[in-house]
Amino acid sequence: MSFADWSVAKGAIVGPWDKVNSKMCWVLMFSAATPGRLLVQWQTAAGSQSATSTAGVPFTGGAVGYVRATVDPASGAATFYTSTDGTTWAQLGAVVNGTAGNIVALGANAFMVGGQYASGDTAGAGSFLSTCQIYEVAVLIGGTTVASPIFAGKTAGTATFADAQGRNWTIVAPAAIVNP
Repeated sequence: MSFADWSVAKGAIVGPWDKVNSKMCWVLMFSAATPGRLLVQWQTAAGSQSATSTAGVPFTGGAVGYVRATVDPASGAATFYTSTDGTTWAQLGAVVNGTAGNIVALGANAFMVGGQYASGDTAGAGSFLSTCQIYEVAVLIGGTTVASPIFAGKTAGTATFADAQGRNWTIVAPAAIVNP
């Protein structure tokens, strides 16, 4: 993905939405409290857990960058990473220690790419304004890919499509597939 100014980036990046309970199973986002830093939030039986990266993403304005986070349910430790090519990853800041607990199961929940922090956000306050070409989501560290939408190369105006795992993706306004 790419931002005009990574240091002020904010908004949800990706996460599965639990329609039954109206909450995210987990979400990777930019922190509202510390723009430019990554935050991962997840649900356990004990409630919501979260961790924020100890450093901001290192990308310059307009640069394409890749981000990811891992959470170890056994310890609650979250580790953040960045990459300039999507292949070679560097740890971002220090490991953030949290509370152990199994993450709520993904199930058949729909993924959200981009979005707002909460239902009370207004466009511009929590909106995710970025150019993105591809996402890849694996539930376990080094695990099987469960979602991999590729937005690049789609016809401008495409409203729905399926990824390689058979998950359907719907583009909801004001988001749109455009060709640069």
